[in-house]
Amino acid sequence: MTSSYEPESIIGQATVRAAPTRLSPVACPHESRFPTRYRYFMPCCARNITTCQPIQPIHIENVSAFPNHDQCSIPIMNRSTPISRSKSAALARVLDLVPRGYLRYFSGIVAPTKAAALARKFDKLYAIAATPAQRLTRKHKGFANCRLILYWPDGAQQIEWMIVATDGDGLESEARNLHYVTHTRMSWLHYELVRRPTSGITAWTWRRPREVMRELVLLLSSQTKRRDWNSAQETLLRAARQPGFHGVREQSRTLCQIARKSGYKGELPALYFMRKIAHGEPLAL
Repeated sequence: MTSSYEPESIIGQATVRAAPTRLSPVACPHESRFPTRYRYFMPCCARNITTCQPIQPIHIENVSAFPNHDQCSIPIMNRSTPISRSKSAALARVLDLVPRGYLRYFSGIVAPTKAAALARKFDKLYAIAATPAQRLTRKHKGFANCRLILYWPDGAQQIEWMIVATDGDGLESEARNLHYVTHTRMSWLHYELVRRPTSGITAWTWRRPREVMRELVLLLSSQTKRRDWNSAQETLLRAARQPGFHGVREQSRTLCQIARKSGYKGELPALYFMRKIAHGEPLAL
């Protein structure tokens, strides 16, 4: 298979000219990315990675236009951590991480102007933006893997953050602030994390704290005793609009049952399930 033509093209400021070269099936460090029939010895920057098709090797006359021409053309992902604009997104991220072994945590607040610097500091100390491969390496070396959860609503005067971590070394400086979700009940953003049995296994969910739930029951009971049905309906609607995690939804259902037993004849609000949502937009580190 020999090339007999020399097409030219302009890429940026560099002139790229195909060279007539015989392609031979020699081992390549990236050959596992391509089918066997397309494994040819050529520079990484000469591969058409999008279509996995072999193309002609190239000679670059103006190398300065390609500062990374000696590196593989596969783009390197920038380090980032998600920003949760809603409580539902922030709380859902905790529920995703806790069952995967992130059972230690500490939290705090920070001003919006300092949030990015704080995230970079945590990445330098605890590698919060590590890739899956880097997290496996840290685990094998005995280091803890950490994730940063930022609750940053639009127009907020302060940002609430939480670090969740697996077992391992590297968090000795935070020993006084570290808590285990299995020893101390996690309370964050006015909700508490609890375990519930389901299908023979233990799952995690969020619910309102007991004090908040007690106040809602007293408020609803007072409204139904006064036959203030409009206020009672507003209380039920406000409870139904809160994040639809299993624990919160069960508490809202209890409020609806209390209202019915107290003589409320109006329409009960719909209780929605919590769907899988994105964790948030990335914050570059």
